[in-house]
Amino acid sequence: MGMLSVKNDLKNRFAEINTMKNILVKNQSVECQVVLKSALILMLYNTVEGIVSNVLTELFDRIAEIQMSVTDLPERLQKTVFSYHLEQIGRKPERLKEFNQCSNIELCKISYLEISRSMKLYSGNLDSKKIRDISKRMGVDLPNKIDVPELMDVKEIRNKLAHGEIRFSNACQDMTLQELEQLCSKVQKYLNNVICSYERYCNDLRNENDAAER
Repeated sequence: MGMLSVKNDLKNRFAEINTMKNILVKNQSVECQVVLKSALILMLYNTVEGIVSNVLTELFDRIAEIQMSVTDLPERLQKTVFSYHLEQIGRKPERLKEFNQCSNIELCKISYLEISRSMKLYSGNLDSKKIRDISKRMGVDLPNKIDVPELMDVKEIRNKLAHGEIRFSNACQDMTLQELEQLCSKVQKYLNNVICSYERYCNDLRNENDAAER
């Protein structure tokens, strides 16, 4: 099945974005258009966060599903898993005892939701560089050529709107409909590449685990 659920989510999210684009194109009012452009940027950023969260969720679900030992994980992902457990142990002796009694497989039976609660990987600050950094911590090396520098602008507009620093009526007033269309296309392609990179990584983990069990 791979990451079919994440791919479907991406498809559905961009169906909503396309609906907003159609509303934007059909609306001839300049005042409405500038507000709708800002709303579309918010949808675009929310899609980025949603898809990144989904691929990370799928990654940890897959590791737990195939019952992989933490010592068989790629080194960078091992560090992430151990960092999470160290965060949970703290200075409590009884938790240290529990940790020592855990098997290598049990250590991997954690969800991304659990990890994200104690390890704040991102919060309103996702762009291509941040997604690359997060992926490296998971052991996933994203291809260099897929980066979309414009994601930094999307992130900054989103944050300014979220914090009330700018109004919806002026956040994207200088962005043309053609530029917005191109941006949406680039982001959709980028997120599809991110999904495919994680899908290959998960498949490699499964194959390595199957080979180790033979």
